Amino acid sequence: MAPVKAPSPARIVLTVATVALVLFCGWTGGLLLSIQETRASLRQRVVALDAVDRVQDQLARAVEHDDASLEGWRQAVERLHRSGARMVPGSCGPELTRSFQIALVAVDRPEPPISDGVRTELADAVLSLGTALRAESAALSGKLEGGVQLLFIIAIGAMVLAMTTLVSGWWTLATRDELRRMSARFRRQARVDYLTGVWNRRMVIGLLEREIARAARLGLPVSVVMYDLDHFKSINDTLGHAAGDRALIEVSAAVSRQLRGYDLLGRLGDQEGDGTEASDELLGRYGGEEFLVVLPGHGPEDGELVAERLRQAIEALQTFEGHDRRITASFGVASTAAGARVSANELIQAADEALYAAKEGGRNRVVVVERGLEGPIWS
Repeated sequence: MAPVKAPSPARIVLTVATVALVLFCGWTGGLLLSIQETRASLRQRVVALDAVDRVQDQLARAVEHDDASLEGWRQAVERLHRSGARMVPGSCGPELTRSFQIALVAVDRPEPPISDGVRTELADAVLSLGTALRAESAALSGKLEGGVQLLFIIAIGAMVLAMTTLVSGWWTLATRDELRRMSARFRRQARVDYLTGVWNRRMVIGLLEREIARAARLGLPVSVVMYDLDHFKSINDTLGHAAGDRALIEVSAAVSRQLRGYDLLGRLGDQEGDGTEASDELLGRYGGEEFLVVLPGHGPEDGELVAERLRQAIEALQTFEGHDRRITASFGVASTAAGARVSANELIQAADEALYAAKEGGRNRVVVVERGLEGPIWS
C-alpha cells in the first residue's frame, strides 16, 4: 500500500483562507440583508408617521361641516389604513401593533362633525400611535446606524481582499448619508417650526390635547395664550420679508425667555404620564404670525398675568433700530375650568375670539375670557 502523503502547509493555509472567505462573504451578505430590511422598516414608519400627521391635522379641523372637510377626513383615514396594512405582522413590536389597532378602530367610528368627547379619544389614540412610531423609528435608526458603521469598518479592512467588499463600502457610505437625511427630515417635520424653532402647529395642538387630559385627571385648569403681531403685513411690505422673519425669530426668543425655564419648550414632550406636577409651559407657532402658549395649571387670572408679561417683553424689543417702527402684539387668553376636559379646538377658538377682541379694541393689549370653559369632569 502506497503511503498517504500529508497535505502541504500551503494547501492547508489556502483551504482555511477559502473557508474563511466564504464564511466572511456569507456573514457580510447577511449583514447587508439585515440593513436593507431595517431601512425598509424605517421607511415604513416614516410613511406611517406622515399618515398620523394627516389624521391629526384633519382632526383639528373636524368641527367644519363642508364637503372638503369630510373628504379630507376620509382620505386621511384611508391613508392611515394603508400605512397600517404595510406594517405586516412581525415587522413591528407589540406596543406599536396594539397602538395601530386602537387607532384604526377609533378613526373608523366617527365622521365629522365630531363631538368633543370623541375628538379627545381620537387625539389620545393617534398621539399614542405617533409616540410608538417615533420610539420604534428611533430604535431602528440606532440599529441601522450601528449596522452601517460595522459594515463600513469591515469594508475598509477587506478592500484589499475582494472587489465585492469595496463595492459594499461605497454602498455603505450612500446608506449612511441617506439615513442622516431621513433622520433630519423626520426631526424637522415631526416637531418644530423651521424658522422660529418652536413647536409647529400640528405638534402644539397634539400636546395641548394631552395637557388638557392630564390637567383633567389632576383636577387642574389649563390656559392658552394666543398672540398675533400687530400690523405684521406692513412690516413685510415696508422693510421686506427678511425683516419680518427676523421679527418672528426675536419675538419667539423674547417670549421663550419669559416662560418658566430655558428648556421648557422641549422637555414636556418626553414626560407623558409621569405623574409629576403639570407646571411646564409650551410655546408653539400656530400659523403665520400667530403663536400659541400653553400654560398647564394656570387659570384665567394667572394666564392674564403671563400674557401681560409677554406683551411688555415684546413691546420692549429693539428689533428695528433706526426705523420708526416698533413690534407690538395683541393677546387672547382662554382657560378650562379646573378638572374640565374640553377639546383643544374649543379652547383655541375661545382664545382666538379674545384675540380678535383685542385687535378690535386698539391692539397691543390683552383680552381674557373671564370664566374657564366647562366640560366633563374626569372621574
